Order: sequence, then C-alpha cells, then structure tokens
Amino acid sequence: MRAHVMLRQWVAAALVLGACGSGGGDKDVTARTGASTITSPPTEIVPYCNATITFDIALFDAISVVGRTPPAEVPAVAQELGARLAPLAAAVLAEVPDDAKAQMQALAGAIDMMAANGDISGLQSAEAAQANSELNVFNSDNCGWPLILLVTKGGPFTGVPQQLGPGFHVFRIRNDDDQPHQVELYREEPDNPRRPLEERLPTGRVLEPQRVTLAASSVIQPNTEATLLVDLVLGEYAFVLADPTATFGRVRSFVPGTVDAFPVVEGG
Repeated sequence: MRAHVMLRQWVAAALVLGACGSGGGDKDVTARTGASTITSPPTEIVPYCNATITFDIALFDAISVVGRTPPAEVPAVAQELGARLAPLAAAVLAEVPDDAKAQMQALAGAIDMMAANGDISGLQSAEAAQANSELNVFNSDNCGWPLILLVTKGGPFTGVPQQLGPGFHVFRIRNDDDQPHQVELYREEPDNPRRPLEERLPTGRVLEPQRVTLAASSVIQPNTEATLLVDLVLGEYAFVLADPTATFGRVRSFVPGTVDAFPVVEGG
C-alpha cells in the first residue's frame, strides 16, 4: 500500500511518522465536518503537487525500510535510500512555488546529508519538523486534494467519514485536549479474513496490531493540528489514538474507545 505522511520522526532506532507526521501548527480548524472538500489547484502548481506526491511516497517507503533496519546497518541503508530520494527532492524543488521554497530546501538539504553519508540527523531536527509542518499546510491548502477535518479531545474522533474513495487525501486533525496524543491510521491487510478492525486494534494495553498496516501516524501537541497526507487504496481503515509515551516500533498502547473505522470503496 502506498500511504504516507509528509514527515516522520525517529523514535530511538525506529522511524515512525510523527510526525510520522508533524504537528500542523496552531492554525484553527473552523469547519467541523467529515465531508471531504476539494478545490481545483491553479494550473501552474499542478507539476509541483504531482512531484510532491512522488517524493512523499518514496520518503515514506524509505523511512519504513530504515525503521526495520538494525541500528548498526542504518547509515549504509540510509545512504543508499538517500541517493534515491535526492533526485525526487530536486524535482520538487524545480517546481516549488516561492511561498514554500525555503521549507522544501530545508528538507532537500536533510536528504542530501542522508545521501552523502547516511546521516539521518537532518531529518530528525526541529528545523526539518517545522519545515515539514509548514509544507503540510501549504500543500493541503493549495494542491486541491480532498480535505477531511477531524477533531479529538482525548477520546473518539469527530468528523470521521462514513466512507471514502481511493486516491490522495488530506486529513487535518486537531487535538483539543490538554495532553499530546499520537493519532494513527491503520489499514486491514487484504489477505485478512473479514473481521472488524476494531477487533484487530484492541485498546487499553500495549500490543502489536494484528495483521494490519500502519498507514500514517502523527504526534499532535495540545491545541494544535497535524496534517496527514495519505494515498488511500481499497480496503478498511481505522483511526485510533495511541499513547505517545508508551509507543515503540509496531508495539502500541491504544487509548480505549478511540477506534473509528471507515471503508475505502470505488466511487466512495
């Protein structure tokens, strides 16, 4: 599955989208609806948006690989992956509008470090996280992708759609709680026997999700937002809150009562 988030943050030796997604800043969500909205982007920005999708998918895949790599082997693997990502980042830079150029230059510089010697510290930096956060908002505001607005206050989400169609979507999620939360989006693996995702993501204890794929994840600070950009494919998805202080790799401590599932179907 090609699902992704524009920036990830490393937790110890593993890479998870923190950003797995980054916080989307403190821009307020004014609409409280699960209905997707979409606008047509100006013609001149379409090449940039298309290049961004290609780059972001590759970055998500690369981070997933590094997250499964033993720590001693990370520099060599990261260097090889960085060499693949660098031309994709350059393609985005060639098309990026002036309003987002500085942010993309920051990310491209971090990837150049990765390609040079396997150094992943640039993508771990606060500067990269901030640049990514601003890019997430710029892209969701300008590229015309369907936008779904969700809100949580440490419990069930509001705004989760009844169903969606396949393709690239933006989920802008606001945390109205006074505590940070890790929002995660899972997809049921296609070879699973039919069973509700709620049963595969039991809550209230630390566990490894049962035969599901983590599609996107973001730690959202109190009273701020995160923007998750996801390439949805056909299947069953579910949002869930995880405890950001008790989450490592694929092992999650889910918050009880926060699993919200929806299908992705043709014509959705």
